[in-house]
This record gives sequence, structure tokens and C-alpha cells, in this order.
Amino acid sequence: MGSVFQWSVTRVKTFQECRRRYYYRYLLAPLSRTRDKTPESVQAANLQDLVGLEAWAGQLVHQMIEETLNQWRWGRAFTEQQALARASKLVRQQHRDSWAYCAGERESFQQRPVRLDYHYYKDRGQPKEAIRALEVRILTAISAFFQSDLAEWLRGLDRAGWLPIDRNASVNLEDGTQVLVRPDLAFREDGIVQIIDWKTGRVDTVWSLVQLSCYALYAAQKWEVRPERIQPRIVSLYPRFEEIDIGWTPDAISAVRLRIDETREEMEALLTLDENEVLPPIERFELTSECRACRWCAFREMCEGACRVAERG
Repeated sequence: MGSVFQWSVTRVKTFQECRRRYYYRYLLAPLSRTRDKTPESVQAANLQDLVGLEAWAGQLVHQMIEETLNQWRWGRAFTEQQALARASKLVRQQHRDSWAYCAGERESFQQRPVRLDYHYYKDRGQPKEAIRALEVRILTAISAFFQSDLAEWLRGLDRAGWLPIDRNASVNLEDGTQVLVRPDLAFREDGIVQIIDWKTGRVDTVWSLVQLSCYALYAAQKWEVRPERIQPRIVSLYPRFEEIDIGWTPDAISAVRLRIDETREEMEALLTLDENEVLPPIERFELTSECRACRWCAFREMCEGACRVAERG
């Protein structure tokens, strides 16, 4: 499976929630980009990018804040009203494009648009009121950002204070583990490296603590700072701007290193290959015991878990 083992909070959560979904997303789908691709791997790759409504809302909020910060970083004005207008336009455009693409109008698109899972599966409708409520949630989160003291401070931050985050940010550990991270924002204030992670949904404090510790590992390696000079922060934007104190301290880094080692060992136990095998047998990767999750899984088109749900009604 390669000499570099890639680890991330998202991968481990997926592995622990449903090992079969982990198999489809992180083992089978990537095979479609190799000479060993199969029809099943192409199908998995097609399904892995389907987006649920909650995730779509979060993506749009993150996109608008990123666009705003890029404008401010270069000293350009970009107001709350501009951001809200653009967000509303994106909601309508992406929703319309998703429906059209999934309905078969693919020749009109030069590249594949955001695809919402309920458009793809055509198995549950969403009334206009529900989409409008989602738009209100997106706009509320964006306004919460703009009206915060943090946004006001960032608007005036000197360009030298912004810290660049790699497109494919990662930390390389001594044992060959590559820890993948995706912090939303980093800047330096009074010698302290601040790392921000925006949240638009429920905050899982246990996994957020792991996530912040991974960000601290990344900051220490990239900007060569000691852990005590790093301050990772969780900021919730809905229903209001609120910084969530999850009790992170530099001591948490040692705990997360241990968690990485333990979960890597558990995951690698399923990844061993016999001679001439390209992927480990799918049977090793058990279905989740939470059948309800199968109803909304992106891979339900090809997974027997969906059949199990249908049989139970």
C-alpha cells in the first residue's frame, strides 16, 4: 500500500464509524487513477465527491471567508454585503447546476460542478423552504464572522502577519507517517502563531482536541516554533460567533502522537497484501452497526449496507 502511511482525523473517524466506507473512499476510489483501475473503482470515485446538504453549507461558508480574507490580505476592501450577495448567488447557482448535471445535462458543463447527493440519488426531495433555510444558515454564519472582533482585527492585519498554509498541508513524522491537516487560517500575533478552524455545525470536543493538536504539529514543523508559542483555536460561526474552549494545551500533542500510533497500527492490520493483490479483500472491512447511517452514505449505490437498510425498512 506504499511506504508512506497517510493519517488524518477524517480518515480515522471514517475508519471507526464504518470500515466499509473507509475502503470505498480511501482504497478503492484512488485505484481509479491508476493502471489497475476497475469499473468498481471508477464507480467509487464517482460517488466519493457527492455532498450532503450540511457539508455543502459548511463548504460555502468556508469558501466565502477564504475569499474575504484573500481580499483583505492584499489590502482590498470586501464588505459583509458583498460577501452575502456572492454567497446567495453561489447557493442558487450550485444548487441549480447540481440538479442539471445529475439530471443528465452534462454536455453544458466544462467541468463537473458540486453534486448534491439528494440530486444524484433522486430518492428524497427537498422543498424550497428547506433550501432557503439552509441559505439563511449560511448567511447567518458569514454575518457572524464579519461582525466579530476577530474579523475587525484581521482586516487591519499587516501582510507580514499572515502565515501561508500549504495547499496539501501535512506533517511528516519520524516513523514515516504523513499527518494530513487542513487548518483554515494562520497568522502571527505578538510572536504567537494562531491557527483557526471555523465550525458551522456541532463541535465534537474530543475530535476537535485531536484536530487542534495536529495543527500544532504542523505549525511547529512548518514555522519552526515551540508548542508553547502556538495557539490553535476552534471558532463556531453558527448560530453565533463563539470561540469554543476545548481545553487544548501543548501537553495534548503527546497524547495525539500516541493516538496516531495506536490507530495506525489498527488500520495497517487490515491493509496487508498477499502476493499479486492490489487491494486487501473488501470482506475485511466491516459494515457499520449503525444502519441509519447507510441511508445517507454516498456509497449506498454500490454497498450492501443499503440493501440491509431496505430489508429492515
